[in-house]
Amino acid sequence: MTNLKMKKLLLVEDDPIFRRRFRRELAKSFEVHEATNLQETIDLLKSHQYDYILSDMHLTRENKAEGLEVVACCKAVQTNAVVKAMSSDIDLKQKAIHAGAESFHEKPFDIRLIAF
Repeated sequence: MTNLKMKKLLLVEDDPIFRRRFRRELAKSFEVHEATNLQETIDLLKSHQYDYILSDMHLTRENKAEGLEVVACCKAVQTNAVVKAMSSDIDLKQKAIHAGAESFHEKPFDIRLIAF
């Protein structure tokens, strides 16, 4: 009998409603860990290796660039992780891709449509 290990996904989302909805769907296929800000993300990156990272670009009202910092940090610490960015602000698309995101998804969207 083969023991298949689930791939790990880090979900970085500050909105509890989106986070709960995304987690519910993603947990069907991944071992999901959650962070709500840059510091939580850094802490998790230090202790876990992720296959995928899905990050919101607007994590705080005070610092709208925090999501870009998350993407850059993820790519610097875990170079093999596939980072996907999401936001309702389409102007962030090029910045997210430049920071290291492999793809950008405009919110709101159906999480089941993202190809992992």
